[in-house]
Amino acid sequence: DQDGIAIDSASAFGALDHLTAYGNTRYGITVSGDFASITNSLAYGNSNIGIYITAGMDVFTDNLAHGNTQSWGIYLSNPGNSQILRNESRDNRFGMYVVNGTGMAWVGSLDLAAANGNRVHDNNGTGLYVDGAGVHAAGNTVYGQDGTNQVGLQLGSGSQGSSNLVYDNFFGIDAFGATISNNRVYHNSSTGIQAGQSHVLGNAVYSNARGLVWNGSSAYVVRNNLVYGNSLSGISVTGANLQLLNNTVVQDAGNAITIDNASNIRVFNNILWAGANYALAVSSNSQVGFESDYNLFFTTGGALVGQWQGTGRSNLNNWRVASFTDANSLFVDPQFVDRDGADDQIGYVSPASDG
Repeated sequence: DQDGIAIDSASAFGALDHLTAYGNTRYGITVSGDFASITNSLAYGNSNIGIYITAGMDVFTDNLAHGNTQSWGIYLSNPGNSQILRNESRDNRFGMYVVNGTGMAWVGSLDLAAANGNRVHDNNGTGLYVDGAGVHAAGNTVYGQDGTNQVGLQLGSGSQGSSNLVYDNFFGIDAFGATISNNRVYHNSSTGIQAGQSHVLGNAVYSNARGLVWNGSSAYVVRNNLVYGNSLSGISVTGANLQLLNNTVVQDAGNAITIDNASNIRVFNNILWAGANYALAVSSNSQVGFESDYNLFFTTGGALVGQWQGTGRSNLNNWRVASFTDANSLFVDPQFVDRDGADDQIGYVSPASDG
């Protein structure tokens, strides 16, 4: 197997620019030694990884990998304190992988106005995968990983994903042991966010089949999320010791919140709107340690306030009597300023009217 461009000597001041590698039987560009930067480079049509870096670096920007159909377009291992900005990885087997444990590798930027995010799209498998406590994916655009069971943005243990735009994948975001914050996640054909052992904070999740699916067994928080217009369910929880705080969940189909095979779940200060099924459904196997209060419930159509012990509870008083919860909660129209927005549509309709 032959690499296109292989560099294995270290030069902390080295700058690699405008490299091109294509049609090689192994890696397109591979570097294994610390260097300053790699910029404006292109790798396509290689039989293995397009751009493969196992070295520390300062800057990795404005590179393109496409058509590397057997492996990753871009693979960065332990880049250290680095800026990974404005790259594109598309039409590969997998998109971009960044793993880092020392320092902080910024994959994109929290400064959305600067347009420094990466674009990862239309890959056959996982789009953007970041892993390790030293990596933060922020401000990236991830779409088009739409094959069965494929993931747009995958967050491994210790990593963070913030302010990303994730849409038109099979699964939007899949995370374990991560922090998922302030992302906009919509129009994914299966689940918007599926999170295990993760904090889920301040995301907008809409027009997916399932909005947010959480599983875990430690003290995590799902807080300040806006979940609406999903076709099957809003928030679904299994596991233990989760707190659901200050979320707004508006579902005209399915349950707003479903709790099943769970224990010690706390539901406080949420707005729960249901147009069908239940605003809050708690399975009989999930009553141990369940707490709920200071929520605002509202139902329309044939929806019921809750389900407890397998029986629907049509109004707040019936729910209180059955569950011994929500003594300080309210049933009232939340009076959203404009529930269906300027386009008079709830959620995603088209690329021009995307919620």
